[in-house]
Amino acid sequence: MFVLHGNVFDGIVDGRKLRTLTEFLCEMLFPDTRETIAVYNVATGVRMPKRASTVTGFEDLLLATQKDRALAALERLLIQSTRAA
Repeated sequence: MFVLHGNVFDGIVDGRKLRTLTEFLCEMLFPDTRETIAVYNVATGVRMPKRASTVTGFEDLLLATQKDRALAALERLLIQSTRAA
């Protein structure tokens, strides 16, 4: 488990292409090693750019707007899945 904090809106240069951090993580860093990737933004909540078909309870995660509920749902997701980021 890891948390990325600060400068998360910076662009990442990949060859000649500028990518967002989320694009970089999903397409370059974790393309085959992670089946589920959840991104949490305090302002907008949780979104899942990549989700395994075996993930359950993700509706609670996507609908969680309060920080404590969102973080608790993210923790459950990470504990229940072996290939999640």
